[in-house]
Amino acid sequence: MCILHGFKFPKRSSYSVIFTASATASLRLLAESFPWSSTSLYLYTRDNHNSVLGIRRWATRYGAKFKMVEATDLEGKGNRTKKISSVTNHLFAFPPEENFAGKKYPLDWITKFQTTDFPQKFARGNWYTLLDAAAFLPTNQLDLKKYPADFVICSFYKMFGFPNLGALVVKNEVIPSLRKMGFSGGSVVMATCSKDFALLQPRGCSRFEDGTVPFLSIVALHEGFKVLNELGIKNISRHTWCLTRELYLRLTQFRHENGRPVVKLYGNHNKNDPLTQGPIIALNFLNNKGGYVGYNEVMKNAMNENIQIRVGCFCNPGACTRANGLNDDQVEEYYQNKTSCHDSIDLINGIPLGAVRVSLGAYSTMEDVEAFAAFVQKYFIQ
Repeated sequence: MCILHGFKFPKRSSYSVIFTASATASLRLLAESFPWSSTSLYLYTRDNHNSVLGIRRWATRYGAKFKMVEATDLEGKGNRTKKISSVTNHLFAFPPEENFAGKKYPLDWITKFQTTDFPQKFARGNWYTLLDAAAFLPTNQLDLKKYPADFVICSFYKMFGFPNLGALVVKNEVIPSLRKMGFSGGSVVMATCSKDFALLQPRGCSRFEDGTVPFLSIVALHEGFKVLNELGIKNISRHTWCLTRELYLRLTQFRHENGRPVVKLYGNHNKNDPLTQGPIIALNFLNNKGGYVGYNEVMKNAMNENIQIRVGCFCNPGACTRANGLNDDQVEEYYQNKTSCHDSIDLINGIPLGAVRVSLGAYSTMEDVEAFAAFVQKYFIQ
């Protein structure tokens, strides 16, 4: 096997790596290139990033439908079957680890959609799988031989901080079915001027990398992979899990003087299983009467202590609104006046419109855990 940090490819790789400006740019490239039709279905799980949800605008442009499903809708097994020969193409998207609270989802969903009749209950036709692995890859390895997703999205800056570069990893056998919507320098061999003819580059990555590739950023990836491979992905996984578990246990023990809990935590931490929970602590703070503390107050206090956190919905509206118990009508009403998911409007009718997120990575330490625990004790225990 050929192993780079986060990825495990077959020895004779059956994938191409298309470099893009970011994970979002990768998703946009796929959205505009996927072979949509009026009979296509774009299926995605609730806990997805806005950039994944945005694909539905491209799908509906071609007359396709879209549908959101919960994890419970994907339970059960299908019967093994040969790939259906059809002119109708569908796309199923999910994150192996969602970025709101770090919940992990079964990679087995990939093979279920590729090798069984399970997805035919949603729509008949050819099914392709899209894995948004941007939040997963910094602390986990993805085995593409075992879980051969058709499309994988990754962000190198999320893996090691620099450079700001993303990639769309595509199964080679799928590339011919993608529609290149335009062409420009680098992606075309030759084009006519008076007729609409363009001979595109034969290699998949060259065909979709328009213009001059960011070669200096690509060269810089070598050092990032080198350092993280020296640390070892399994070591990173164990390290971040231990830190996350320790912080979770400390937070659950905090109580106000009257015995009420200090925080409300989201995610799958109560399962105590690194296969279902990633290194993210998503939470809201509670006062001694059980009411919510606005996340902007938390952010301002954290800045005073030189603690870096993120607040808001983290561009994951499905997970965010479900965590806070909001229905679609409330979402439309409460978010009408917001300008971003982390602006000054953080509570309406006592309901939080987001949360606080603590993310732990390869270079996080036990001192960071202790600093955050001390921060909670100093500002939020009454």
